[in-house]
Amino acid sequence: MRSVEFLYDFVSAPSYMAWTQIDAIAREANAQVIMTPVFCAGIFKEIGNPGPLAIPAKRTWYAHDLQLWAKKRGITLRPNPHAPIRTLPLMRGVFVARERDEFDRYSKAIWDAIWLDGKNMSDPAIVNETLRAAGLDIDAYAAGIEREDIKTALRDSTQQAVQRGAFGVPTFFVGDELFFGQDRLEFVRDALHA
Repeated sequence: MRSVEFLYDFVSAPSYMAWTQIDAIAREANAQVIMTPVFCAGIFKEIGNPGPLAIPAKRTWYAHDLQLWAKKRGITLRPNPHAPIRTLPLMRGVFVARERDEFDRYSKAIWDAIWLDGKNMSDPAIVNETLRAAGLDIDAYAAGIEREDIKTALRDSTQQAVQRGAFGVPTFFVGDELFFGQDRLEFVRDALHA
């Protein structure tokens, strides 16, 4: 079965937009999606990328462009007033969710909290409230994200992304071919059908 690997961080609105689309694209191509959590700030630090919001004119353009794409894709995307969210613990939580076989439920709760509900997911109390509302064990997640093996898993995933040429998120790999940005999903689709 063909596959598309999706490198993402919850901090990224384009990653959220891609997340809403990628399963349908993969289904069309009878392909599987491999979700790879990374820490975007770690990628930026490693390669010296200041990020898309560092330049004021680009920040203004970027916000408008995201809304254009959201409208084109039929996605509800609400700018989060608390952005940028501190996602390091949230991204570690993905590895905990995988261990607990709660990946989909955890991911949907976090994506929705940030990009639909505008929650301040940098606040641990709000994170706990969000996880509890999703039926997840907040104590298990609080303990899990502090484990050294979980911290190492996210560091390794991020470092491997850089080694493979990633410079931000969302990044997609179809085979060895890299595609960057939610606005490249059409090319991802083409690659999966090739």
